[in-house]
Amino acid sequence: MVRAQMSVLRARATSLPILSLVMAFVMVTPVVASSSGNVASGLLDGLGAFERSLGLEAAATDSAHRHVYRRSGIDVSHWQGRIDWPKVAASGVDFAIIKATDGSTDADEWYHRNRNRARRAGLYVTAYHFAHPGLSGGGTRQQRILRDARIQAHFFLRNANLSPRDLIPALDLELAGGLRPAELQDWTITFLREVEGAIGAKPMVYSTAAFWRSHLGDTANIARAGFDVFWVAHWDTHTPDVPGREWLGRGWTFWQWTDCGRIRGIYDCVDRNTYTSSKSLKSLRIGHRQVHRTVRHR
Repeated sequence: MVRAQMSVLRARATSLPILSLVMAFVMVTPVVASSSGNVASGLLDGLGAFERSLGLEAAATDSAHRHVYRRSGIDVSHWQGRIDWPKVAASGVDFAIIKATDGSTDADEWYHRNRNRARRAGLYVTAYHFAHPGLSGGGTRQQRILRDARIQAHFFLRNANLSPRDLIPALDLELAGGLRPAELQDWTITFLREVEGAIGAKPMVYSTAAFWRSHLGDTANIARAGFDVFWVAHWDTHTPDVPGREWLGRGWTFWQWTDCGRIRGIYDCVDRNTYTSSKSLKSLRIGHRQVHRTVRHR
């Protein structure tokens, strides 16, 4: 993903204090997993990540997130090039959020390959749309804003080709497109509802706290509308900053804790993510969250 927020400092400590902190985490933090292999792999991977980038995956915990499910994931696009998905899965990665579309005309050429091979490797997968909010067509400014959101939602749905076994998809908000906060809120809720109407489940939202406060007025209305899964991007910290009144008290569900993680099977840097919830990752499959399906886009 293109980022509105850049990493500014990567603090480093000696290996002994780092090891002590990781061991303390292992001792005091319960980890719930579907298999012991995933737990062991996740802890070992977390130790390496801690030394490389402050251990954000291993240390993903706060007072609201104890005795919970924790899963390791990545988000990818064409920028990662050819990915060896079996190696990624063997590295302890449990899920992949894969770029499908960008704006209203750009479909990621690696999406279908990445999705199909990640599925075959046994990962939970879903798609994300990189938003380019703006104005489309004629009419009043408000009509053009809402039309633009619908056009991008339909373009995403046609290309993502989501299935009930996929995780709920994500709207990636990093650009305002010249819209005022109230207008961008309208654009966002319109996009989300269009996708919800098509798949019968509410998508998640990705953003940074800084962008949300600057360009959406720190609104909690998106969470209030029932879009309760927030994917926060906040690097080089042990406690991510969550906007919208801590997403209306729910906090984060997915946390992108670095933009330059290292995973076997991927040649260069890749975004690393942690899932933390009182419910298993399987509960976020579209099929598990479906209430109704009113529209179908092909």
